[in-house]
Amino acid sequence: MAGIGEAILSGVFPLVASKVADLVQQELQMLWGVKEKTQGLSYKLNVINAVIWDAEAKQTDNEQVHDWVRRLKNVAYDIDDVLDEWATVTVLQPEGLQEEDKGAIIRWKNRACDGLCLVIDCFMSCCISDPTRLSFRRRMAKKIKDIEKVLNEIKEDANTLGLIPLGGRMSEHEGVRRPETSAFREKGWLPVGRDREMEKIKEEILTAYVDKPQESAGTSHAEPSRSATNPYVIAIVGFGGLGKTTLAQAIFNDGEVQASFSMKKWVFVGENFDAKRLIGNIAGDSGESRSKDLDSLQSQLIEKLKDNRFLIILDDVWTENRLDWDQLWTPLTYGKEGSIIILTTRNKKVAPTSCRPSIHVLEGLSNDHCWEIFKGCAFPGGDSTGHPHLEVLGRQIVDKLKGVPLAASMMGSFLGRYLNDESKWQSVLSSRQWLPTQAGGDLTDRVIGFSHQHLPWHLRLCFTYCSIFPKDWIFDRSQLVQMWMALGYVQLRKGGQLELEEVGRDYFDDLHHGSFFQNIEGRYVMHDLFHDFAQKAFEEGACVNVADDYTISEQVRHLSVSCDALALSEFQKLKILKKLRTFRLECEGPASHLNALLAEYKYLRVLELQGFDIDAFPSSIGDLKLLRYLDISKTDICMLPGLVCNLCNLQTLRLPSWCYILTKVLNKLTKLRHLEGDKYLIAEIEGIGQLTLLQKLVRFHVGKERGRKITELKNMKHLRGKLTIECLENVQGSEEAVQADLMGKVHLEVLKLLWSEQGPHYGEGVVLEALHPPRSIKRLIIRSNHGVQLPTWMKEQQQLPSNLVHLELEDCCNWECLPPLGQLPFLRVLSIVGAREVKKVGPEFYGTVTGSSSSQDNKVFFPSLQGLTLRGMDEWEEWYVGLGEQGGTLTEVFFPSLSELRIEYCPRLGKISGPLLHHTTALQILRIEDCEQLAWSDSLDLVPTFSALRELVIVRCPAQIWPSSSHGSDELQSPSSSVSSSSWQVKDHCTTDNMSLLRWLLQKKKLGSLVGMNIEDCEEICGEGWKHLVSLKYLGVHRCPKLQTLPSDLHRFPSLEVLKLENCPEIRWLPDGVLPASLQTLHLVFCSELQYLPEGGLPPSLQS
Repeated sequence: MAGIGEAILSGVFPLVASKVADLVQQELQMLWGVKEKTQGLSYKLNVINAVIWDAEAKQTDNEQVHDWVRRLKNVAYDIDDVLDEWATVTVLQPEGLQEEDKGAIIRWKNRACDGLCLVIDCFMSCCISDPTRLSFRRRMAKKIKDIEKVLNEIKEDANTLGLIPLGGRMSEHEGVRRPETSAFREKGWLPVGRDREMEKIKEEILTAYVDKPQESAGTSHAEPSRSATNPYVIAIVGFGGLGKTTLAQAIFNDGEVQASFSMKKWVFVGENFDAKRLIGNIAGDSGESRSKDLDSLQSQLIEKLKDNRFLIILDDVWTENRLDWDQLWTPLTYGKEGSIIILTTRNKKVAPTSCRPSIHVLEGLSNDHCWEIFKGCAFPGGDSTGHPHLEVLGRQIVDKLKGVPLAASMMGSFLGRYLNDESKWQSVLSSRQWLPTQAGGDLTDRVIGFSHQHLPWHLRLCFTYCSIFPKDWIFDRSQLVQMWMALGYVQLRKGGQLELEEVGRDYFDDLHHGSFFQNIEGRYVMHDLFHDFAQKAFEEGACVNVADDYTISEQVRHLSVSCDALALSEFQKLKILKKLRTFRLECEGPASHLNALLAEYKYLRVLELQGFDIDAFPSSIGDLKLLRYLDISKTDICMLPGLVCNLCNLQTLRLPSWCYILTKVLNKLTKLRHLEGDKYLIAEIEGIGQLTLLQKLVRFHVGKERGRKITELKNMKHLRGKLTIECLENVQGSEEAVQADLMGKVHLEVLKLLWSEQGPHYGEGVVLEALHPPRSIKRLIIRSNHGVQLPTWMKEQQQLPSNLVHLELEDCCNWECLPPLGQLPFLRVLSIVGAREVKKVGPEFYGTVTGSSSSQDNKVFFPSLQGLTLRGMDEWEEWYVGLGEQGGTLTEVFFPSLSELRIEYCPRLGKISGPLLHHTTALQILRIEDCEQLAWSDSLDLVPTFSALRELVIVRCPAQIWPSSSHGSDELQSPSSSVSSSSWQVKDHCTTDNMSLLRWLLQKKKLGSLVGMNIEDCEEICGEGWKHLVSLKYLGVHRCPKLQTLPSDLHRFPSLEVLKLENCPEIRWLPDGVLPASLQTLHLVFCSELQYLPEGGLPPSLQS
């Protein structure tokens, strides 16, 4: 039981005590009207809180103390229930009972009556005219008196048990501190089952750096310069017991590793990261580091390291404190290049902030390897042949150890004392607590408890709560955090700016980095040993399957139930749990008693129902006033009734996507932070602006009537993620748009502003002007705005959201110029569609270099842009690539990262001046379609950019857009590049209707790697070079009305699998020998004159 009580009491009690401290003066004094009573309760709580740490240390060996801890935990929950109930009912008081609206005399009269009710515990109808109000307050007063009585008993029992105040958590974790480690093991020893990990890390150490040539004579041997990548850091990460230290010892003592370093040092760090002590240990200081200042110690270590390539093992590192690390890290950077630091830690975030460590996360061992460890500890000489029965039992026990080597060695050592007592092995195999208390606590506690005891109280509570989920449960981080929030586990930090959700995510990440959660292929799970530990630690939680024989204590507060059907017998068992705070039900069949069962659970904070036989909303949920989390998303409920609005504390509501909601009443849930369901119905909620805490609103449908105007967004400052605002034509002027306060929604990352396609509508330009997005936006989409000019925030470069990664401007058809986007540092995708009034794209598109000087050598525009689409620009005639009218200069760099360029449906574009793709070396996709006047020029300069080209599409461009052989050179050479046309291939796909281009590509052998080709609108398919299409798998010939025959080399395509002929009416036959033997599919569509197939038959490989 070591550490079990600590896991719970040190989580629950501080949480409740803090809540009482914040509310007792406001709420309980208001309830009682007796100041002395509130002070007395607060005093008792403080006295008891002071002895908690002593109780946790003693409860392991003292059952009376453990019982005291359990009683205190239960009363802490009861106090929290009373406070929540009181706060909730005061919110729900009907109009006329709110004391704020009453005079001071009546207010104090009511409080005086409450005090009298508390003191003499009787009904005094003469004092107040509202029996309902008095009845509730009498009930609350009675509960408080009962709690106070129990607290008095607990306080007295603390004295009897000899519990003493420790003033806080035990320093250095007395009794559980890990012993110091060393580098040494017996000669020839190797860790079991870690060969792969050891070889990988060893190879990384030996190959991380190679020796550089010796410096020539005369080279200065001044102090070595520090390098940001030296020393190289390797972190071995895993939860306690996986063998991190053992693996580090094996690496440290390996002969090849030892020979590679002139200095080797093993340093045990532990939880107390004392930089001075560690620096002194590495420097070989014999215990004098305490008396020296930090500068002297650092200088001493630098002097020792500067001529050495070192290997330092920092074992058992816990700290994440940047200042601690900086003090140690600074002198370590002075070693010779190739120096290595290896950390062993349970937390991935433990590493110097100035480096990026190579992280090796250890997994559990196989059962065979665990058996080798177990056998070596249990049997003399590791030989089990003399105990065949024990070997069978031992292997079964090892199967339960889940691959943890520490558990295997501990269990083997324990059972090795009972080689003549088979019954002991049998009892261990069948027991859940494998080691007796007097042997030092059960196995799971010994393996995991050390890590667990280093967690702060809130993380312990969050971790152990996860035990109510079944084993191998896949955790959704957001949902789990919302449950923690509903239970009050997530606390805002004083002076912090983070939202509760952000704090909760930090909690989860801290547990993950501490190995309490494992990320397996993107899914978070909990190791079975951790789950077992959490189940035993979380005495107030249970996870049961009704198919098993189970019993549940009445004191259980959190319950997860799996059943085939919620029958009457289960109802009788479960209804006694009247203090439940969490109830999860996974029911595969009928749940006929569900409504009656939920009526018993008045204190629920979290309710999750699963089962598609649950098709009606249980009406008793409407009475669960303390409920904060409701998830019915995995039920067949299709209608959410209005009574859900009684849930005034509800923070999270998860609904099936098919569930209809009453859009006129849901705005009453003013504490709602998360609403999941049909996004279109949610967008129609009237008065949604009252949900000021809502974190996510995927769509907002603007209307003209009250409750649907864009002004509803005014106070929704917590929105984050993605927001689509549609029907913006319904905004009645700029004043309404300004009130939406998009600038204030700093957590948004994706914003879509959509007008209807039926415009123009009056005032669209001024509305967009007022919808200034926040600086946090990473993706912005504006669609169908008919304003005549750019908004100011887009026209002026300094007002553009500097974090933009993705920008789409679609059908903003009246803008005459494009915004200055060239200096956005992170912009990766830009799509401009339907800018029909733009005639020229020039310097205004690139912007200026803010803060640049005339001496700047290079100016980079669109430095991160990877995808550029320009489509449907009807009036666009000229594109100047550069800051001047004559195009760019050699000092100007454009589109250096571009990988995809699409120019489509721009019928008047005829001139491109400047080095459009001069600096683009990674272009993979080029599509030019329906650009009738665009012709090849030296400025287009395409050829040297094609070394990575995968897809080439050039169709309906009748002008000579590609250099033909008439240019006079078989191998085109860019005047500014050493990359010749012979060095590139179209690797994946090519579509064209330009036979001149196709002929050139075939002649120059540019299609040898091509996988797919479409030929469109050609009168003939001829030319040399078809035999070079050795990789072609798909060939499509479309809309070629005068085409009469296929290429004679077609049969030489060794890889062709699909041939499609569409709308080729003049093809009358397929000659013998034309179709390749590899062909599997032949499509013939609208080839009306086709009369003959090959006389020799179709290829035998043909399947369809």
